[in-house]
Amino acid sequence: MKAMAVDKTRRFQSMDELRSALEKYSEAPPAMARIDAFLKLGAAQGCSDVHLAVGVPPMLRMTGELLPISSATSARPSSRATSPRS
Repeated sequence: MKAMAVDKTRRFQSMDELRSALEKYSEAPPAMARIDAFLKLGAAQGCSDVHLAVGVPPMLRMTGELLPISSATSARPSSRATSPRS
């Protein structure tokens, strides 16, 4: 954790830097809300699978092809679903 780093140069250098980091963290959607949005998107797109892995963008299996979510949503423009990354 940056606030408690042993090396003082790796800690927050000002209260403004800490405040900015906390604001950025608080604006991010909770992880489960994002996962739920990916599952709903997969179902709305008629996908058979939703693939989630660390370090890889979320993927949907659509008609046998594994696509990143941005590609899968553009593959069916008439869909009512929207990307959860908005």
